[in-house]
Amino acid sequence: NRQSPIDIVPAEAVFDARLSPISLSYNDCTSVNISNNGHSVVVEFIDSDERS
Repeated sequence: NRQSPIDIVPAEAVFDARLSPISLSYNDCTSVNISNNGHSVVVEFIDSDERS
């Protein structure tokens, strides 16, 4: 029952040493509420900035 947004076939996956590490950057913020509505996660923020 494993799910993935894309059809990854583990037996066909190939490691590529040329790929660089994933780098994430974001602005700090505080969430008021995090909930699961059955098909996605909904995050409500305490500040008034538009976030996505």
